[in-house]
Amino acid sequence: MTLAGQGHVAVVDYFKDWELYDVAAVRRLGTTGTATAIAAAVVGERQAWLADSVTTADAARWLEWDRGDLKRVAAEQGIKPGRFGRWARTGIASLAGDEELAERVRREQLLGPDQAAEHMEIRRLDFE
Repeated sequence: MTLAGQGHVAVVDYFKDWELYDVAAVRRLGTTGTATAIAAAVVGERQAWLADSVTTADAARWLEWDRGDLKRVAAEQGIKPGRFGRWARTGIASLAGDEELAERVRREQLLGPDQAAEHMEIRRLDFE
């Protein structure tokens, strides 16, 4: 938790690798103007990131790739997911704007029989 990392709330225990916090300290955060501003800043940063990022599913849909291709190509390009496993919109936009990369990903995709027939613009029966 960001507030614990900043020293505003103490971690008092763990449950299955999840931090447990001092509830009284969390409640005190809302009692002073300074503490309220600290909490508001944390919330504001998270809201900004949520607005400037997309989920893996949304990024894959945007690129018209599957999730595996997204993760593989993003790693090759040095693009990593950030907080909450979300991807920066600017990073995904850079992938979307690279036509040569999109063509390479398209060529590397494996097609099932239905997709192959559609790609070849023939009937599925003719594919057999």
